[in-house]
Amino acid sequence: MKRRRASALAIAVVLVAGAARGADELDFRGAPKTGWSRAELAKLVPAQQVRVWDPYELREIELEAFPMNAVLDATFGARWRERDEILMTCKDGFQPSVPVQRFLKHRAWLAFRRIDQRDFELLEHDVTPPVRVELAPYYLVWANLDDPQVRAEGDLGWPYQLVAVEPVDFQAHFPKLAPPAGAGEPVRQGFLAFRSYCLPCHTVNGEGGRVGPELNYPMNVTEYWHAPALRRWILDPRSVRSRAAMPSIAPGLADREGMVDTVITYLEAMATKKVAP
Repeated sequence: MKRRRASALAIAVVLVAGAARGADELDFRGAPKTGWSRAELAKLVPAQQVRVWDPYELREIELEAFPMNAVLDATFGARWRERDEILMTCKDGFQPSVPVQRFLKHRAWLAFRRIDQRDFELLEHDVTPPVRVELAPYYLVWANLDDPQVRAEGDLGWPYQLVAVEPVDFQAHFPKLAPPAGAGEPVRQGFLAFRSYCLPCHTVNGEGGRVGPELNYPMNVTEYWHAPALRRWILDPRSVRSRAAMPSIAPGLADREGMVDTVITYLEAMATKKVAP
């Protein structure tokens, strides 16, 4: 679930918004009170020290963080638990959407400080050479030292530079992304995989993240990429283009090749459902 460089426009928009709301303020969209500073959150939810295996640094790190479910309860009330997803927005336009059930089944933490080092940043090891990335204002992490499932999913659901959180019903929030009526099970499975791994960066019919390109309108990506080349690109972008900014998809996931095939099936199906952004 990684992203790379933001556009200059995206950075400028974030800088203006950040200056307006405060450097450590998090926007809880749709809550009775939308903007919460760290000090305000600390009055409602005590911060704790947590230790996790970081999927970017590939080692254990220690952070100071608020328990995420308690934060959501304090800002939205219990109604967030009845929604489909938690949509998160980062400084660079990256927009991961994490199922509510994942928050209810596993433990998430809203981190704001590294305890094991001075700077609130990490060293990403999936690029050569590794690069240092600022995490502020918030970094969503998961308790994975004793949770094999979350550990195996790598960086899925670990957004940093988090500036906004919003509980949503997926179908209502992203109506243009749903597969065409009557699509089969492989298309549905590809849609679910696309939501997890591709949607944070890419749009389909104008809905999704703002880091990568639109994939369906006016031309669907499968209309100008042959399936074998597209499959290789998704599995290992740098095997197609040197210095590709897009990361490999879910490198630690079992049957990732089969999952990529379903993503392509979904994209092929969406070529019949083009809606102008």
